[in-house]
Order: sequence, then structure tokens, then C-alpha cells
Amino acid sequence: MTKEKDLKRLLNISVEDKLKNTIMMLIYLRKKDGAAAIRDYYGNAIPEYLLEYEGLGAGKRMMAKTWLKTSPHSYLKKIMEGIKEDQEFIVPLEKYEILKDSKKEISTKIDCDFIRALEKSRIKFKCDFDMRECYCKEACTPMMKRILENFFLQAEVTLTETGCIRTVSVPDSSTSETE
Repeated sequence: MTKEKDLKRLLNISVEDKLKNTIMMLIYLRKKDGAAAIRDYYGNAIPEYLLEYEGLGAGKRMMAKTWLKTSPHSYLKKIMEGIKEDQEFIVPLEKYEILKDSKKEISTKIDCDFIRALEKSRIKFKCDFDMRECYCKEACTPMMKRILENFFLQAEVTLTETGCIRTVSVPDSSTSETE
């Protein structure tokens, strides 16, 4: 039987591996083609087949659009809850703070432990660039926008000292009756 202590150790090892992999990928892409290569790689990091495997095929996309038109707030909340749960091993749920929760927009302040860990690891890997600038602006934000676009939502991200403020909203065209 797996003990809770063992699970915590495995989680720490997984996060450490993700940190190393992320830093090595950022270093490689930055040397290869600069910030454009990082944006391109992370912007296309989620292949279409994976999105369809996750259950967003043609039929479910049609149902999602209908749900979005009829109840944009519940749709938005459900997608945001799913994203938070998927990121929980990197950013614990208690590190999210809802700033605004309206019918067509949710703003969340995220106190990101992952970026702090990246900053600490940056020294060990002798990175000569600002990790927050490189990872947050060129990797995390484009990937998040790509994910949300596939769910017919749009995102705006503002960096803060401890993480970011992510504002996810429903585009006006998604709830119009003419579509």
C-alpha cells in the first residue's frame, strides 16, 4: 500500500522533473530561435488529437457552443475549475484567489509557486535570461490562450510579483444568436 509520505515524495520528484525539463526546453528554444521559438512551441504544445481525445470532438464542440450560448457563466466556471484541477500539482488550489466573477468574465489572482521554483533553479542551470519574462510571457500565457481558444474562451494575463492575474472571458460572438 502506498503511504501518504511516499506520494508526497513522488509529487516532489515529479515537480522537480518538470522544472528541469521546462528550464532545459527554454534554454534550447531560446538559443535556437529566441522568444519566437518559445511562443511557437508552447502555443502549439497541445496537439489537436489530444484535445479530441480529452473529449472535445465535433459533437461535443457543438454541445459546448450550445451550453456557452445558453449559460455562459456556468460554462465558464466549469472550464476554469477543470483547468485549476489539472494544474493542481504545480499550483495548489489554495493559491487561487477570485477577484471578479461576473456573467461573462472570471478574474483570478494566482500565487504561482512554480515560477518561484523556476527562478531558484535558474541559478543552478546558469540561465542568462529572466525566467519570469521567458516562461510566463512566452510559454505559459500562449499555451493557456491556446487551450482556452479551443473552449471558445479568451484570456488576458497580467503578471504580478508573485504570479499573475488571469482574466478569462466569453467573447461576445460566442453568445450571439446569429452564430
